Amino acid sequence: MKKLVLLFALCLATAQAFAADLYVREFGSGGAHWTITSAIAAASDGDRIIIEPKAGNIPYVENVTIDKSVTLMSETFGVKYILQGNITITPAIGRIVTIKNVDMWGYSIDSSTSLNGDRMVINIFESKAASINLGYDNISAIINNNVIGGEIKIVHGKVIANNVQFLIVSDETNSASISADPIYIIANSIVYYKYNRRGVELNSDDYSYHILNNIIRNNYTDVNFPIYSDLVYISEAKDNSVNYIHNNYFKAIGGAFRSNGINTPNFTSVNSIWDVRNNQFELTYYSLRSNVDDNSNAQFYAYFNKYKGHTTFNVDAQASNTTWSATTDLVDAGHPSLEFMDLDLTTNDVGVNGGSHAWDNYYPAGTTTEPQIYFLDMPHRVTTGTTIDVKAAGISK
Repeated sequence: MKKLVLLFALCLATAQAFAADLYVREFGSGGAHWTITSAIAAASDGDRIIIEPKAGNIPYVENVTIDKSVTLMSETFGVKYILQGNITITPAIGRIVTIKNVDMWGYSIDSSTSLNGDRMVINIFESKAASINLGYDNISAIINNNVIGGEIKIVHGKVIANNVQFLIVSDETNSASISADPIYIIANSIVYYKYNRRGVELNSDDYSYHILNNIIRNNYTDVNFPIYSDLVYISEAKDNSVNYIHNNYFKAIGGAFRSNGINTPNFTSVNSIWDVRNNQFELTYYSLRSNVDDNSNAQFYAYFNKYKGHTTFNVDAQASNTTWSATTDLVDAGHPSLEFMDLDLTTNDVGVNGGSHAWDNYYPAGTTTEPQIYFLDMPHRVTTGTTIDVKAAGISK
């Protein structure tokens, strides 16, 4: 037993020896690094690079390349450090890169190229950037609580509680290791102002989708230049998959006189099922327009949605879809089943405040230094003899 305890202690000491905190501070004070690039060069896999926000909002002026499994984070809780430059992440099998608390408004985060072999993970938390492009093979992304001026592009992962204009899911063209998890798009505010664009594009045939509690809105207002617009455009999904579009709010205003909430033109994914439920629509054309290839046998169902305006559900089956005019019409108006109940165990409210992924989960009041559980997926109904599958993810402050 003493040998086992000693061996465990040695293993723990060895593991700790390979994880260190490196500091980046203005003028290199206290023996810290002057630049983020210098700290990365000195770091080993697993290290944290803790960056001091400079006084007077002075930025670190450098383009940063991350080629190790490291975490970049602010030294001061609740205060972002400012980076005037782009971040490029070099992919590698098994690499885990985490970026937190950076304000790089006007600059972008990019993983630069596809990865051959197994997957890597890139986490981006509580930051500001012009765009995030992680749409390369074998890269799983967790993008949580960021403000992004342009688009987020991924091939797989979780996009949760972000403010962004466009979200694109690209297809993995050469992936050796498809993940077992679906793509989660939850509690985002996706608001775009450009004509001839889509708020969300889903183009992957490798994964199923869980699209829950998002605001997806076209705010293009030029009535002199009317446009056709799809707030969510779906070209592909995994064959034989079950996909959920629940508790979202779809809205188009102004010049977008033909705005579809969800459009699936020439859809070919074989035997996929689409459950469109408890959503709020405020549009000028179709709420759900499913144009399905006859050979695909894809099925679209629309239940307990609320709609306003000239709205049509072109689906295989529907029930209890009704109009709304005031927010009170949305309260307890969703599907009455236990699986869809609100956090207070009342009947599902239609829209982003309903169900177990309501916005209160992802935009908590106040700030705290405690770890945050930003993703939780678990069954609402448990019966004797069944396996409980719970998935959760969190971030340490």
